[in-house]
Amino acid sequence: MSAQTVDLSDRFRNVYFDTSIYNRLLDDRDSGSIIKAIKRSELVVIPSVINLCEMLMTADKERRIKLIQLYHDLRDDFFPLKPDLWLLRESAEAIARGTQELGVNYPIEINDQTIEICSEIKKVAGVGIEETLQAARVYVQKIAETEKLATEEQYFNYLDSDDGHIVLHNLFDSFCKALGCQQTLGDEAGHYLTRSPEMPWKYFLESTAYLFYRRAFPHSGFGRRANPGQMDLTQCVYLFWPKRFVVQDGPFFDFLKQLGRLRNYEILILDYAEFVTELASS
Repeated sequence: MSAQTVDLSDRFRNVYFDTSIYNRLLDDRDSGSIIKAIKRSELVVIPSVINLCEMLMTADKERRIKLIQLYHDLRDDFFPLKPDLWLLRESAEAIARGTQELGVNYPIEINDQTIEICSEIKKVAGVGIEETLQAARVYVQKIAETEKLATEEQYFNYLDSDDGHIVLHNLFDSFCKALGCQQTLGDEAGHYLTRSPEMPWKYFLESTAYLFYRRAFPHSGFGRRANPGQMDLTQCVYLFWPKRFVVQDGPFFDFLKQLGRLRNYEILILDYAEFVTELASS
């Protein structure tokens, strides 16, 4: 493993922090000792470009500077993880070429290019993604009118069936088209790309489908405040990379914890206190 790229074969060491964790760690009086404990543990904490963009959007200049310093302290010499949409597009193109190799890091520096990238990410994560998701969301809403899927388990069992697979298949096709993917995938390659725990598509499709369920089926808890926002949801693609995914934001934590249980992810979804406790006991 070089000083710039991450070894995906050793996921047990990999830890992903939602941006809420960087803010929580910054406010912790014991942050210095916690950072030292992370270094001693040999855990690999790599921020994403999404993290960096959210830090750069911090209005308070002094806090923004401190968050960026924390970003550098934790990442060492590693480059951050690529934006979610880049990983989705590049993984589809890689599988179409007959390879499973995927570069996850991007050598980004904090300059004018960074601002442009962050602006584009924010734009696509807003209007761009919403437009792409609309057709799939409407389809799920129609399912809610006709199918008797009283529980989340029944919903995912339906999506795993031949009839329900069309939801994920159409979502994949529409997103690939929006991303400009030139994929020509056979059944085997397409199944691997969308179902393999080693690919970001699995987690993107399942988290998006789960949000559809939470917004269309339940009679309560379907509002925006009870569910993750779009910038939160984009980070679900990073579930293919770590053993530990740490998040402080309540709705996002609850969403990921339940999704992980429903889909049997071999990933630990931890809040800040749980991560610090585990770190202290290791």
